[in-house]
Amino acid sequence: MKSFFESLFSKFLRKAEPSYHLAKQSWAQQGEDVTIDFIFKWVLNCDNPSYLDIGAHHPYHLSNTWLFYKKGCRGVNIEPDPELIKAFHQKRPGDININAGVGKESGAFDFYVMSSTTLNTFSKEEADRLIEKYNGTLSIKEVKKINVIPVNEILAQYFKGNENYFLSLDVEGWDFEILQAIDFEQYRPTVICVETNNMEEDKTVSFLKEKGYLLYASNTINCIFLVKEKFPAN
Repeated sequence: MKSFFESLFSKFLRKAEPSYHLAKQSWAQQGEDVTIDFIFKWVLNCDNPSYLDIGAHHPYHLSNTWLFYKKGCRGVNIEPDPELIKAFHQKRPGDININAGVGKESGAFDFYVMSSTTLNTFSKEEADRLIEKYNGTLSIKEVKKINVIPVNEILAQYFKGNENYFLSLDVEGWDFEILQAIDFEQYRPTVICVETNNMEEDKTVSFLKEKGYLLYASNTINCIFLVKEKFPAN
C-alpha cells in the first residue's frame, strides 16, 4: 500500500507528464484506438504511425483513426458512400480521402446503403443477414454502383516501404475476403484491427497467424493483431 507521500508524488507525476494519465479519451467503438496507440507508443516506441482506414465511415464518430489524426499522424481513409466521404474532406483535409470501395479485384459493384449507414455493405448476403438480425428495423435505402479498388493497389501506391502503419478494416461482409487478397510478402501492416463480430474470429486468427501475426487483443466486435517480427518478446 502506498504511503501518503508516495501517492502525492504519483499524482504530481501524472499531472506533470501526460503519458502518466491512465484515462484516455477514445473515439472508437470499444477503445480500439487507445489500444493501438499503446502498442505503437509503448511496445514499438513509435509516436507517429500512419494508417489505412478501409470503411472509414465518419471522420471521428466510431473512428479507429481520429485519435491519431488529432495527434498529428496522417494516413488514407477510404469510404465508398459518396455522401459520407464529404465529411472527411471537411474535417480531415490532411489525410488522403478516397471515395471508393476496396476489394480483391477492381470493378463497379452494387453498394447497399442501409437505413443505418454504419452497416452499409457491398455484400447482398450481409445486407439480408443484418435485416433479419434487426427484425425488420433495418432496411436497404438505396443500391448504388461504386468503384472498387484492389487492396494491393492501394497498399502499393501509399504504403510501399512504410514500416509503421496500421490497417483498420470494417466493411461489413468483405473483411476476410480483403485480408485474403493482401500480398503479405510485400505489404505488412504493423497492426491490423479487423471487425470479426465473433463469427469470423477463429478463421481470422488462424489466417493471420499463418501470415506471421499475433492476436494482441479482442472484444465482441474487433480483433487487433501485431506483426510477429516487431514484437519485442519474439
